[in-house]
Amino acid sequence: MGRTPIADAVDVDAAVATTRRAFDGTGWSDLQPGERADAMERFADEMAKRSTLIAETVTAENGMPISLSVGANGFSGAALLRYYAV
Repeated sequence: MGRTPIADAVDVDAAVATTRRAFDGTGWSDLQPGERADAMERFADEMAKRSTLIAETVTAENGMPISLSVGANGFSGAALLRYYAV
C-alpha cells in the first residue's frame, strides 16, 4: 500500500512544531464553535463523498470484508464528525 520512513528526533520535533503552529494563533483554536461545526460538517461531506474509496482502501489494507468495511469505515467517520459538530 505504501511506505513510511523511519523518523528521528529532528523529524518528530519538526512535526510537533508544525502541529503547534497550526493549532495556535490563526488556526482551529481561534474559530468560534459554530465555525468549527461548519468546518466539521464540510469535512464530513467530503468523507461521505469518498466513503466507497475509504471502505475499499481499508479492505485492501487489512482484509476486512467489504460488507463490514462499508459501514465501519466508509460511513462511520463522517457520522462521528456530524455527531460532534452538533
